Amino acid sequence: MSTVVMDTPVTFTAPMPGLEHVHDFTLRSVDGAAGLYALEAGTTPVRLFLADAAVFVPSYTPPIPAASLEALGLEPREAPRCSL
Repeated sequence: MSTVVMDTPVTFTAPMPGLEHVHDFTLRSVDGAAGLYALEAGTTPVRLFLADAAVFVPSYTPPIPAASLEALGLEPREAPRCSL
């Protein structure tokens, strides 16, 4: 079983490769597996699994390209933050 982590759907503004027609998903936690999530499409039978890097690889700090920081409106020294 999975339980909903977020009450609102996750909507991608740009499609993921191979899923060009799927934009709306629901993020669910996987019971008994801390840090593991299922991203489930609302209209298509698609389920992707996501692992929380902070749980499995706490020191993981991927470089973020300058163009991505600019698109997010962040300065090069600012670190984006995400919390579930």
